[in-house]
Parts: sequence; structure tokens; C-alpha cells
Amino acid sequence: MKHFVSIVLLLGLAPVATAQKSPHTMMAVFAHPDDEAFIGPLLAHYARQGAKIHLIIMTQDTGGRPGVSHGIPSGPELARVRAEEAQCSCRELGIESPVILEFEDDQLGKGVRPPWDYIARAEHEITQVVQSGAEGAPRQLFYFGFLKDRLSAWHGQEPISGVDGSYLTVRVPYSKDEFVAFQKSFKCYKTQFLPEELETIPRQLDELWGGRIYLRPWFGAVRGDDLFTLKGQ
Repeated sequence: MKHFVSIVLLLGLAPVATAQKSPHTMMAVFAHPDDEAFIGPLLAHYARQGAKIHLIIMTQDTGGRPGVSHGIPSGPELARVRAEEAQCSCRELGIESPVILEFEDDQLGKGVRPPWDYIARAEHEITQVVQSGAEGAPRQLFYFGFLKDRLSAWHGQEPISGVDGSYLTVRVPYSKDEFVAFQKSFKCYKTQFLPEELETIPRQLDELWGGRIYLRPWFGAVRGDDLFTLKGQ
């Protein structure tokens, strides 16, 4: 979560169908530990319905966040603590322990353009995780966006690439208890946020979301309020 507003174009969620088996299986893929916060209530929602949820984090995020003092030097020690924080977050959300891969942060496309080899490596690593643990195959891929007018109202004059609300056709509701689980998970990330941010950011996100997590289908025009029963596929 290098920049707080950068998640409007974050690639993220891959539910996994279980071929008539119960419970459902879901996979969420993010760049850094703590990025899952932006769908935290959704993960808690499906965990409480009995879904088995796998979290894959692509980088160890060993650089830390400027301006947050925690006394831990950048490098392996910070990576260890960040992994413990991600473990804590998953525990509070009620999902499986995270799988943290070892891609270098901020390196996508820097060495080679276009970065297809790098992307192919990422796809291979995720596939290996799926084959070793998660049953089934990916059913639907989403990326995340926010209603532009609501995000702009929250962040004032900061430059933001928003998503028109008409594209956000999947809107998953969450309960008060599921939001509380998210609040507890967010507080795990003490190396990334100031103490006051650990309290205020979840409340700001709740105000922004308005009780629903908004998703945009990767392909097609599916819509609905449940990832496992979407219409129009």
C-alpha cells in the first residue's frame, strides 16, 4: 500500500469454483501485505459463510512506509515482521494463512518493457499455489475500483483515477460484525500506519464503501451482490 489512493486500479480477486463441492474456495491476490484491507469486509463476509479463502501476497514489501517510525531496519527483519502482520490480519478476518511470494517491490516493467516475462512468472507462481492447495480452477477475475465522485469527495484535490459507477456491477454487502473483523485485521499493520491512522482509516473506508464493496468484472457484464451467484456470465 505504497500510496493510499493507488488501489483504484489494483488487480485483485480470483474466486475459485469447487465443482459442486462445499464450501466455496476463493483466492485473493495482492501486491503487498495490508493491500487486502481494501476488501477486508468482503473477505470476512465470505469467511463467515464458510468459504475457504486463500490470500497470496506477491512481494515481501521490505522497504516500509516513509514517515512511520517503528525501529525496524528495511530488509529481512522488516519482511519477517510484515509477514507476521499479514498472518495476524488473516487470523482476524477468519481466512487461511497468507502465502507470501518473493517478487521485488516496484520492479514490474522496470527491467524489460513490455513486462510479459515478469507477468508470466507471476502467473506461474500463482498457478503453483493453486495446484498445491486450492481446489478447482479460477472462475471469475475482478479488479477493484471506487465510485469517482465519492473518492474525490474524500480526498479533496488529490489526483485520482476513478472508475465510473456504471462499471462497478458487483456490489457485495457486509455486516457490522464483518466490518469489526476488518477493523481488527487492519490494526495488525503497525509498521505501515501511524497509531491514529489505525483508528481513523477503517472508519473513513466504511464511510466511502457505504456498506458494500464495489467490484468491476474483468470481462463481460456480470452483476450481482454475491460472487458465487453472479448473473450474466
